[in-house]
Amino acid sequence: MRLLAELAKSARQREFDLIPTPVKAPSLAKALREKPGVIAELKPASPTQGEMRLIGNGEEMARLFLAAGAIGISALTEPEKFGGSPSLLATAVRAGGPVLMKDFVVTDRQLALAQQAGASAVLLILPLLNEEHSEWASPEQAIAAAHARGLEVLLEVYDDEEYLLASLLEADMVGINNRDLRDDALPVDLERAIGVLGRMGALDVPVLSLSGAETPDDVRAAIRAGARGVLVGSALMRADDPAAAMKRLAEGLT
Repeated sequence: MRLLAELAKSARQREFDLIPTPVKAPSLAKALREKPGVIAELKPASPTQGEMRLIGNGEEMARLFLAAGAIGISALTEPEKFGGSPSLLATAVRAGGPVLMKDFVVTDRQLALAQQAGASAVLLILPLLNEEHSEWASPEQAIAAAHARGLEVLLEVYDDEEYLLASLLEADMVGINNRDLRDDALPVDLERAIGVLGRMGALDVPVLSLSGAETPDDVRAAIRAGARGVLVGSALMRADDPAAAMKRLAEGLT
């Protein structure tokens, strides 16, 4: 939990410029309710793998992913560990598909960034939604603050207990992260999301499997377990041809 707490503290102190755009990305939750799919992530770096890909044109890469069958785009805005930026989010929105702002969101200013950049949705991490780590006293307050800005919420959880709590909240989507950010070793277990879904069942809102998927078989396994979406980042960023890799993942669903 030390790394997660450090990233939340850094986010609270971060300075950035808001980037207003005239574009509003379409609903990610609606797209996932209509059909299951892969969310392709623009992820320049990671704490475990370092720099993975220099993304010179976020709009162009997002368009390539959407044309290859991605149901939506996730864009990182965390700069220190993931190489993200507000401009990466804003350019991804211009590609025209649903866009998730992915960060360690603990302030209303970050929600304002997502809103002004035109994002469809924002990621909120359940263990951070308290007075120790965020500006909000509870998950309910954080979700309400996002909704007040016209943002859908993807609520990230890690285990059965958090999943049960998420089912009682007003999140628009719930994501089960196969990478446990509460453990500073950042272990990945692709069976985590599948196991939670198997024990707890699907929800009335779309459930996503986050992190770790690399192959069409990985995507199919999550969808068969009840996930409506699978977020894939590192495998696409490391690929020689990211669009071709995305196309293979999408074709695995047909």
